[in-house]
Amino acid sequence: MDVIKVLRELYEYYHGNRGVGSTTLMKRGTANYEYPKLVLAVDHGQRKHLGLQRNEIVTPGTLDILKGSDLPLAIDNYTLREIFQQTFIKLAEQEDRTKKAEIEVWGERFNKELLQDEIKNMKAHPFRTLYRSLWRH
Repeated sequence: MDVIKVLRELYEYYHGNRGVGSTTLMKRGTANYEYPKLVLAVDHGQRKHLGLQRNEIVTPGTLDILKGSDLPLAIDNYTLREIFQQTFIKLAEQEDRTKKAEIEVWGERFNKELLQDEIKNMKAHPFRTLYRSLWRH
């Protein structure tokens, strides 16, 4: 499974279909659920909008609430979209860091190879190398 592709497709769906009633569906489902439950939302400000009690909401910053819990968890679609978006940002940042590191490594290898060639050239033609180094300065 190409996880990045799956995340991108889900993000595009949620982003492109805002306002179609996904949150209303989730709100009605949780409102009609008569047992204790948890809902993952972006922040505690969403609690009133989603019609939840204070102890029913979980945010990305309070995920430790889930440890040891056996309550069902509903996820707000806006929250999913935000998580996907932040994931793509972090992946892009990581990809940039990886590319920069590869460039540095290959740059060091390239310079090392040039120096090795220069040393071989010096051993083979010491006077020509001396003349060349004097001419450069």
